[in-house]
Amino acid sequence: MKECYDSIRFSLSDLSGQMRFQSFDLVDMPDCEDVAASLREYLVRCPLAEVDVERIRSMECDDRCTCLGEVARVVREQQRLFGRTDPPRRT
Repeated sequence: MKECYDSIRFSLSDLSGQMRFQSFDLVDMPDCEDVAASLREYLVRCPLAEVDVERIRSMECDDRCTCLGEVARVVREQQRLFGRTDPPRRT
């Protein structure tokens, strides 16, 4: 898993008023080029809070590209950190 995690590159931005992926790539993973392009297209077009992690897990890919579970985990982690859709509670 560490190899997959180390190959995931992305940037997030909230310039549009909502946190979104600005870029996404799987580097040094030639077996995953097709799925990386599909992931990039999906991730950059919708707000982070609306990204469907199950959709990521279900994307078709070559059997040699085994990182979709790790990508889904990273996206979920970013959603927990930045994808809040409700306003923070004030105390």
